[in-house]
Amino acid sequence: NEQGAVTLGFEVGPDNQLKNSTVLKSSGFTDLDEAAREAVAKCQFKAATQAGKPVASNLEVQYVWSLK
Repeated sequence: NEQGAVTLGFEVGPDNQLKNSTVLKSSGFTDLDEAAREAVAKCQFKAATQAGKPVASNLEVQYVWSLK
């Protein structure tokens, strides 16, 4: 019966790989926060480019967990 929103910060490297993720704003539930980190780790990314070359970038995403 847990619900809430988790905001994650993470870095995508020039090699298109997730470098790290951190909880910027917790849902208030450890299980939901960890589920969000696991979900973002399963995503595929394409690195940002600068002058045509891939570069690292920092991003944020919010996962919203709700019961219906």
